Amino acid sequence: MLYLSSFVLSLGQGMILPALPFLVSELGISVAAAAQVITAYALGRFLALVPAGVLVDRIGARAAVIATPILIAAAILAVAAAPTYPALLAAMLIAGGAEGIWNLSREIAGVGMVRPDQRGRLMSGFMGSSAAGMALGSAVGGLLLEIASFRAVLLLYGLLSLGVGALSVFGRESVPARAERAARSFGDGFRWRSMLNVPKLIEEIEPGLRRTFMVLVVATFVMTMYRMFVQAMVPLYAGSYLHFSPSQVGFLFSIMGAVLFAMIIPAGLIIDKLGRKWATVPSTALPALAFVLMPFCDTFAQLAALFVLLGIANGTSLGSIAASTYDVLPAASRGRLQALRRTLAEIGGISGPLLGGMVAGASNPGVPFLVVAPILLLSALWIAFGAKETLVKVPRHTP
Repeated sequence: MLYLSSFVLSLGQGMILPALPFLVSELGISVAAAAQVITAYALGRFLALVPAGVLVDRIGARAAVIATPILIAAAILAVAAAPTYPALLAAMLIAGGAEGIWNLSREIAGVGMVRPDQRGRLMSGFMGSSAAGMALGSAVGGLLLEIASFRAVLLLYGLLSLGVGALSVFGRESVPARAERAARSFGDGFRWRSMLNVPKLIEEIEPGLRRTFMVLVVATFVMTMYRMFVQAMVPLYAGSYLHFSPSQVGFLFSIMGAVLFAMIIPAGLIIDKLGRKWATVPSTALPALAFVLMPFCDTFAQLAALFVLLGIANGTSLGSIAASTYDVLPAASRGRLQALRRTLAEIGGISGPLLGGMVAGASNPGVPFLVVAPILLLSALWIAFGAKETLVKVPRHTP
């Protein structure tokens, strides 16, 4: 149920990406302004994470899993009636916040259902289903823009989100369990200032794992920046600068998603059998190589080859940082500490399109890729040498 919901919500989100070049001509805005549609989405996720962490730790995730897709649907369907630039920014802000709460709730629910040595495959499945939805959504969105309108894209996105809300009603109760919740008073559960006392919150982690947690926070920052950067800048580079059609732009993301989808099972096995760092290090270094080559590509075939590389990198990283973090965090504060990690990391999601738009405005949409590439490489090196391997391998019993 959670995998299907992940796929459908990401399908709707992916349909927006090919529309970014369309917004430049249709709404009369600049390339930098079009990139801020993705910034608004990332900002919404950032603002929602602190309350999400507290709520999930105290009352469970089921209510959020049901309500947030309905909130996305309401925002998107409202702006579909009159798709202006300010209304679109507001809708994407709300949708990003709701999606951020939904993602955290989904993970907490899933982690409570599997063993630690299955977390890699669980997270790989989550990330893979989301990425597959994004890839297919990009292709669907591109086709809809060519045969219908931007309003049709928004309408379908809203209806898909509404369907996910209805589907989630049939999900089972998630952690924390009723017994855990009963042991805590309602008043204690909503001390929001606990999220602001970061040192005390980190003290709940075992001393030997605190540095690893901080490395994972930085790694998540960089990966979130990179992924949102790709979503914002590749459509602008390929569509507005190289003049590819919306369907061609959408197909690039479909190529990446198809490769990523093929990596779901191998990535899960790598994370759970070989180790988390076997996935996190190369998956952060390979995009740096792709970004160095990106500004020198001007044909569809060349960009498609790079998107195959990005698909391999993203597929290898599927769930590895999330699985590593759940290895480190105590069960009683998973929601708050994950929210802390994601809150700091979402700054990367906001800064990626913002940085890309500013550099593109001063030069061209190809130059920002060269700016981000060294950041990815440095992150890969810090993961390799600054973090512990968090997978604890269970020895096989011998007769």
